[in-house]
Amino acid sequence: MTHPTTRTGYLFAASSTLVVGAGVTAAAYLVTFPVFLGQGIRYAIGAMILYFLARTEKEANQRLNWRERGYLALVTAMGLVAFSVCSVEALRGASAPAVAIVIGAVPVALALAGPYMQHRRPTAAPLVGGVIVVAGTAVVEGTGRATAVGIAWAIGAMLGDAGFSLFSVPLLRKIGPYTLSFRTTSVAAVALILAHLIMPGPKIPASFTVSEVLALAFQGLFVTVGAFVTWYVALGSIPVEKVGLFPGLIPLGALVSAAALGAGIGNPLADIVGTVLLLAGIYYGSVRGAARSPSDSAAATA
Repeated sequence: MTHPTTRTGYLFAASSTLVVGAGVTAAAYLVTFPVFLGQGIRYAIGAMILYFLARTEKEANQRLNWRERGYLALVTAMGLVAFSVCSVEALRGASAPAVAIVIGAVPVALALAGPYMQHRRPTAAPLVGGVIVVAGTAVVEGTGRATAVGIAWAIGAMLGDAGFSLFSVPLLRKIGPYTLSFRTTSVAAVALILAHLIMPGPKIPASFTVSEVLALAFQGLFVTVGAFVTWYVALGSIPVEKVGLFPGLIPLGALVSAAALGAGIGNPLADIVGTVLLLAGIYYGSVRGAARSPSDSAAATA
């Protein structure tokens, strides 16, 4: 498989997170749909498509050792299953803006933990950029209200999001982005559907609206397949702490998609100021940081 360039990695990271932001808007149409069932369907749709895409990597696939299988389990458990559960539970005890701000701290977590996972020392630029991105997220999303339990669940979601990237890096070079995406989404689909069946309540919704079907299709096709694969390609070409800055674009993707669907966009001034901060943080932490320390990318792929 051809290794992407650093510039392509940045483009793919930006595209992935903008699509995820649009997926947040799509999720607003699923508020009355059973959460675990909806997420399970979304991952199942993605897994069926990824199965065929992963066949292009079949010749390069290698058997995973026990440590790598552990990483695969962590990516699935933290990044897909736990993130979905924690995000839902967080919203029971905190407003969406408060949850978004906590999850938005992922760039800072990756700036600190990412280099250590690859036996490198953290650098200042991604960390400073991550702090600016978090500030931009806070401006765009607002403050909101939260309980201690809600914040605890939100921190769990943030850690799950960070684990999704951190534990994927060692696997990408061995099995490729399509195969990794297929394996994680197929396991997550089974786990979430089983969770839905175990939980009390009706197992099959009485009806499906057109909006719910379209939202599930969008999340399955574009978020699960498109965003996962492009994110993994980005992780394979630039250091994880720099890729980790790009989730700052998720609020921007949500804003643009909401505006396209005619939804309210909140405070225009806050959206503009927050967007400027988001872009400035990403630029400083990734592009400018790369210009100051060009050896980082090489160290990440050594």
